[in-house]
Formats: sequence, structure tokens, C-alpha cells
Amino acid sequence: MKILISNHTLEINGLTTVCIRLARGMQNLALAQTTLVVYYRTPNDQLDHARRLGIQTHALGSKSYFKSRYHSRLLNYVAQEKPDIFLATSRSDLESSLNFPPNVRTYYRIGSSVSQHRENYIRFHDKIAGWIACAPELIAEFPNKERITLIPNWIETKQNNVRPPKKLLHLVYCGRLTQEPKRIFDLIELALRLKKIGLRFLLTIMGAGPEETALRRRINQKNLTEVVKLEYPYFCEDYANRLKNQHLLIHCSEREGCSLSILEAMSLGIVPIAADGQGGIRHLVRPNETGLLFPVGDIGMLALHVLSLAGDFKKYLRLAEGALSLVKSQFSEKIAMKNFRDLFGEDMNKNRPSPPLLIGLNRG
Repeated sequence: MKILISNHTLEINGLTTVCIRLARGMQNLALAQTTLVVYYRTPNDQLDHARRLGIQTHALGSKSYFKSRYHSRLLNYVAQEKPDIFLATSRSDLESSLNFPPNVRTYYRIGSSVSQHRENYIRFHDKIAGWIACAPELIAEFPNKERITLIPNWIETKQNNVRPPKKLLHLVYCGRLTQEPKRIFDLIELALRLKKIGLRFLLTIMGAGPEETALRRRINQKNLTEVVKLEYPYFCEDYANRLKNQHLLIHCSEREGCSLSILEAMSLGIVPIAADGQGGIRHLVRPNETGLLFPVGDIGMLALHVLSLAGDFKKYLRLAEGALSLVKSQFSEKIAMKNFRDLFGEDMNKNRPSPPLLIGLNRG
């Protein structure tokens, strides 16, 4: 059985991490030889990182990405490899799958953006084999729920050292530097409030994106350079090293699927404080059990949550332990890979004994 995972680019983002973890997980199950197929427009260091993890890679393109070129090369690759199953994560993948040979069965992975996925669901409902959602909140409004399989994102818990904040409170944000939907400038407002109050803290923003220049300018204009610093985003399994000294993860996004940055933080005993936006946030951040929630855009409530944990060590430790417990019990790689194997295994048994498998993940 052959597993191919296709991603438009290997940018440092959540979907790339999902691709690599899925490839490695399938490989660890010894289901088949796994190949990561990319059409990238970013440096090769991410591709090299996947290779260091033992994942075979293949590039469809090189520096420049054009949708039509990706579409035609993907069709050619599918014709050459003769897969049975294709797992799509974007509408462009679904469009491409309409031209696949009839024996190729397509699944669609719902990651976020409920309204967009609902449109895709309606349009492609009778044309694909099934749907996979990373959080239950993403499928609440969809009909025919028996065709949707819930497989959340996953992570393995690392050796951690849960420790309450003492002299200096370390806050961190990990993700794309965009205002919509991430609301990145809410972090600046939070820093201003905490500084005015006199809290001793350091906010580290790890990410890259279109608002990076504006964000740096705002930090300088507001005289926040001593309490806010920007760092390059971490890639895939480097999260444990980059986050090891943090206490609280701040997440202001308006919508999210099953957030990898929150999962990674929780697996290290870092307490998440997240905006209660659309999507799967409540699937991870359960108020007063695994973290704290605040209304989207309510910087006052966010600041109060930070202060409450800075001054209550017992509460902080209780939430950190709750976060760790949830990750271990419901978001492990073992559980996710079993669900994938069960889902595709049932489908494979309907075809031939040992069919090849193509899993195509792309950024769209």
C-alpha cells in the first residue's frame, strides 16, 4: 500500500505540521511506504526537516506556484500512481478530484471556516466518499452526519515541567501574523494594559505573516520593546524546545479548527487563554478545567484572566494539569492513527485486498 501526502507549499503553518505528522504516523503504523508530495514556493529547509524525520519526499514544482500548474501536475501524478483514496483539505483539491479516474475515492478534511466548508459540503456532497472533521463544532450544522468522521488533530506529550510563574510571567502567541482572523493587534492592547497595571511579564510573539512589519512598528510606537519581542515561528516538532519556558498561551483568533498551537502548549503544561470564537476552541479549552476563555475582542477580560493566573498558583497548576490530562486522553497520535486506519480500512476492504492509498493534503 502506498501513501502520498500532497501539500501546495511547505510554509510553516498548522497544515504543514498535520501533513508531516500524518505521514510519520502512517509510516509508524507500517501501513505502507509514505511519500510527502509538495509544490512549494518556500525554502527547502522544511522539506529537509521532513526528510530528517524519515519521510520520503517528492516535489511537483519548485519556486513559483500557479494553481493551474499544480492542478495539471497533480492529475498527472494521480494517473501515474493510480491511488484509491484521496484526502483533500481545500476546495482546489476537490475541484481537481472531479477529474480523477472513477476508482479514486475522495475524502475532504474540514479544518476550519465553517461557512466555507458548508458550501463545499453541499456542492460536493454526492461526489466524494466522505468527510473528516477536526472538531465536533465544525459539523454541527451539516446534514447526514453519518458521512462525517471526527478525527481531531493530535500530538504526543513531551517530558514537561509544569511550573507556576514566579518573578516574571511569560506569555506567548504562536501563529500567523494576520489581523483577520487571528486579531494579532489585540496582543499589543493586552501588553499596554498589563504594562500600565505594573505586571512583570514578557510577551513573545512567534510567527510570520503579512502584518509583521506593521506589528513591529506598533511595538516601537507604543514603547513596548522591553516587554514584547518577535521571534521566527517554530517548525513542526521544535515546539517543545521553543516553548519550554512559557507559562500562558494567548490566542485571540475569531475562528479556529482544532488549534495545533493550543494543543502543543497544553501538551507542555502551558495554560491557554483563548477567545471564544467560531470553530473548535471549546473542544480544547474548557473553562476552568483546561484553560480560560474570553469574548472575542474583549481585552479587559483577557487581561483579568492573565492577572488571575499570575496571582493564583493553585489555579494555574490545576489548569495546567487539566490541559495535560486532556491531551493524553483524547488527542494522542495513537488514537488519531487508529481512527484513520479504521476509516480507510473499511473503505479499502470494499475494493481490492491491498490497494494503494493517496492522502492529498494541500493548503489551498
